[in-house]
Amino acid sequence: MNKRKSILCVCVALLLIFLGSRNVSRENNNNLHLEPVDTVLLFNKAVSIIKHYEQWHSLKNYPYVAYGHRLLPNDNISLPISKEDGEKLLIKDLKKNMRYFKGSYSERLLLGMLSYNVGQSKVLKSTAYDMIKKGRYSIVELKKQYTAWCMYNGKKHKGIKQRRNDEYKLIYGL
Repeated sequence: MNKRKSILCVCVALLLIFLGSRNVSRENNNNLHLEPVDTVLLFNKAVSIIKHYEQWHSLKNYPYVAYGHRLLPNDNISLPISKEDGEKLLIKDLKKNMRYFKGSYSERLLLGMLSYNVGQSKVLKSTAYDMIKKGRYSIVELKKQYTAWCMYNGKKHKGIKQRRNDEYKLIYGL
């Protein structure tokens, strides 16, 4: 009997260690949402996705520079910009975008990636953000709403659709 208790105690301890290594939050719909501890890794993967799809913008792409940063009148950026500084600018912009949204870290990162491409004002008005904000969504329905943001000049764009799928897969694995 003592051996069974010992095994049970070890199993419970391992479960507690596993759950303790993750941030657990309860959404409005009472579903548990587990957050990866290594948010730095998740963020860095998001940066890689953005870099892959934005590509490098040179001065001929003005007012867009680096990895798709839109120059604003109050930007204090000397041009041309190095790739290292361009990545720092992308990171700064993505973190700024994430602050606009409510939700878990993963949800804010997902919305931050979208707003990096289409702008915060559009995302703030989106059905995808509304679903996240209310905490009432299935990941399948959210994917449908999120990946709908794939238009270019009024038409669905295959490359943008793939970008949305890659962004969504990073967060939800779908």
